Amino acid sequence: MDLTKYYPDIVAKYPAYVTKRELCEICHICPKTAYNLEQQGEIPYTIEQNHLIRSHKIKLTDILAYLYRRECRQEADSPYICAMRTFYDKHLSP
Repeated sequence: MDLTKYYPDIVAKYPAYVTKRELCEICHICPKTAYNLEQQGEIPYTIEQNHLIRSHKIKLTDILAYLYRRECRQEADSPYICAMRTFYDKHLSP
């Protein structure tokens, strides 16, 4: 699945690899949540170390995949979907 079609504004704004700070901006999460997502394996990353600086290097496609999974999970629990499901169960069940 080509997720760049679903998130064209993010793809246009950010490079192929981003930092943890940019991850927080894209996903609208705090740095602690970003750290937890990385440690749980939800968002894979590599560590890039220069002489004095150590930074996390994250693929933009991995972030887009995480956003897609997060939205899919939320849709199933949204009040609208739940209300429609109960309506159809009530009116279409024999």
